Amino acid sequence: RTRGAYDVTGGYAEVLVPLISDVFLIQDLSFEFAYRLDDYSTAGKVDASKFGVNWTLNDQFRFRAVLADSVRAPDISDLFAGQAQTYVSIDDPCNGLGTANEGDMDPIVVANCYSIPSVAATTAAGSYNPDTGEIEDGFVYFQPDFQTISGFVGGNPNLSEETAETTTFGVVWTPPYIEGLAISVDYYDIQIDDVISSVDRTQLINECFETPGLTDFQCDAHTRFPSGKIQYWYSFGINQSLLSSEGIDIAATYRIDDLWLLPGSLNMNMLWTHRIKHEYLTTVDSDPFDSVGEVGYNDDKVKLTLVWESDNWLWSIDNTWYSKAQDDAAYPRDDYMYQAVDSILYVDTQVRFMPTDSWQFYIGVDNVFNQDPPYCPNCKNEPSPGSHYTGSQYRPWSSRFFYGGIKWSFGKDGRSEERRVGKECRSRWS
Repeated sequence: RTRGAYDVTGGYAEVLVPLISDVFLIQDLSFEFAYRLDDYSTAGKVDASKFGVNWTLNDQFRFRAVLADSVRAPDISDLFAGQAQTYVSIDDPCNGLGTANEGDMDPIVVANCYSIPSVAATTAAGSYNPDTGEIEDGFVYFQPDFQTISGFVGGNPNLSEETAETTTFGVVWTPPYIEGLAISVDYYDIQIDDVISSVDRTQLINECFETPGLTDFQCDAHTRFPSGKIQYWYSFGINQSLLSSEGIDIAATYRIDDLWLLPGSLNMNMLWTHRIKHEYLTTVDSDPFDSVGEVGYNDDKVKLTLVWESDNWLWSIDNTWYSKAQDDAAYPRDDYMYQAVDSILYVDTQVRFMPTDSWQFYIGVDNVFNQDPPYCPNCKNEPSPGSHYTGSQYRPWSSRFFYGGIKWSFGKDGRSEERRVGKECRSRWS
């Protein structure tokens, strides 16, 4: 059990200034500014600011740009979350020392491994193979060695705030000859310093051993048995050096009020995000690692929502599509079994009936086609040990879910009561 608390006092101001209107090529031009100052009992005083310009060319085109400096102080979980043990294994860079594979290893890694007395001793004496009952040459891991490795994750009370510089610019197109249509394209570039995040366990130990003399602070993130084999790894939140993210968002909305033979109207909303770059640098001396193409950072994600409305009825269909990806972007798609991940589409739907302003009845199905996640046991991005799939953004196994509910609003203050029931259909409907 852990305890933690902090208090914060803050204030902000926003200003919107009209500059020019109704002149050649400028229907409207305005400038916006915002500033916020907060004083945290943990992180101290932090501030953020935003500068923006909106230029309406005519009834069709509007251009916008924003430059912002923002800040995020560590929250209760970042600072005070208790240590939790996890039984996810880790690869030891010293595995293979003293064998024929040593010649393929990085010379710096080899030198660092031999500098650890317990590792050097086992390399000289050989490693016990439980399958054959014999001693094999070198420092070698076998299945029981991996099974005895575990790790700890949790908060870090020594965290400081992270700061970001964000640049966005884009255009909004609303063609007058297609009523109800609006399309926007926005480019974003985000640079975050002192990122509050836990470092991947594999990255921690690899960067440790790639540093001459084992002088990197990340070398404190693991301990070893007397045999030299890894016993524990640690991955707590730290202020990493830099996160750089870059991409393009394309959004479109379209409303059709005349559906010919069908009553009602149809609203369509689409958001397509294309990632260009998503780089982490653990320290200023680290090589940047671009995660684009890895699960969780798929190159493309598209969300399309269709909503039909007629009198007291509403029917929505929500579609979410992830492009193909891979479990670990550091390796080729065919490097190991289950590394390559196909694209996937999730469909959710709901029907809602509203006979009065106070009553609503609804039924729905999440994951209509019962899409299972990409099978990938013991993979880098496995959400939790034993889940046997990669990528926490994918839904769990047999996750199709049927539900229904009633919502009753009462009183002038709009208070409401809601009752919802649901059933996961795993055997009959899977």
